[in-house]
Amino acid sequence: MASKRGSTEESESIRVGRPGWPSIVALALLLALAFALRWRYVREISLFVDEFVTAWAAQNVLLRGAPVFPSGNIYPHGLLFTYLVAPFLLGGFDEVMVRIPGVLVSLAALPGAYLVGRRILSEEAGLVAAAAMAVDPDLVVWGGRARMYGLLQLLVLVAVYFYFRGLAGDDTRDAARHRTLAMGLLVAAIFTHAEAAFLLPVLGLATLVALPWRQLLRRDVVLPFVLGGAGAVAFFLVAKYGQPEHLETMEREGRGYLDLSANYDLGGGWGINGHVGHLNFENYSNGRSNGDYTDWKLGVTKDISGWVFGAAYVGTNAKGSCTPNAAGLTQPYCFGNDAPGATGTKNAGRDTLILSVSRTF
Repeated sequence: MASKRGSTEESESIRVGRPGWPSIVALALLLALAFALRWRYVREISLFVDEFVTAWAAQNVLLRGAPVFPSGNIYPHGLLFTYLVAPFLLGGFDEVMVRIPGVLVSLAALPGAYLVGRRILSEEAGLVAAAAMAVDPDLVVWGGRARMYGLLQLLVLVAVYFYFRGLAGDDTRDAARHRTLAMGLLVAAIFTHAEAAFLLPVLGLATLVALPWRQLLRRDVVLPFVLGGAGAVAFFLVAKYGQPEHLETMEREGRGYLDLSANYDLGGGWGINGHVGHLNFENYSNGRSNGDYTDWKLGVTKDISGWVFGAAYVGTNAKGSCTPNAAGLTQPYCFGNDAPGATGTKNAGRDTLILSVSRTF
């Protein structure tokens, strides 16, 4: 038993200590191979459509301090990565420069995979994980694009590494620091891609399995999850309510919508439906009129062999005239096209007839 325990402790010390020179050389070769594959993609393949969105958002960070589009909306997808890309566009837009941050973080993820595999399983497992990431076709493609997935991968891997160290460490103080650092990295991952939030319950389950139940309510165990949860909530608040129109709307008092709807079956497949609603937009004005309106609908439907045909008249008293007044102001529900060179407008307050066909499968 003593011999077996000594062997286990020796193996553990090897996995925690510094990698040996053979592993360092192997990692260096894998990084060189990974860079060659990703750089070939960067040089030979044109930008993917989503990369233009990232580039546009990053350019607006430089111009306006935030990834704000012409519509006024903030682009929250890959928020942290957008700020990482921005300095690479200081000299103007360039198809290669915009991709360099993605390549760098994709390469940095390889040592992250090695550390996780080495810490949890073995030295060989870490090297196999790094090798797989170096040559995986999907990771090569996304590692060569100006998108946030390489950064997400890096942050998640390093967060898992430190959290595992925090669960397995004997020193309570170091373990607590590692778990807190891991949660901080996870919050950064959430601000890179929202789906990183799904790692929170996974780490919670790992904690339940790894720690004695008497330790689960200790402050150093609970606080990292409070940090992680607060970070996730903060991101979703920014993504949903951080948009300019939401901030403006939330400041107004008396906002609310009243909805009254009814459906009645006439038999023989016929039905009628009606709706009346009222939006209270108190204290709002575009300088010409307020945003209050009442809308209504009266419709009829006919079910024929599972196909439902419908016709409905929809009306509203919403003020949507696009004819400017003396001050040059249109009414609040006159919408225009923000595209460059576009001049069309639409009165969203006009009554309309809606014809529909639907089927439930």
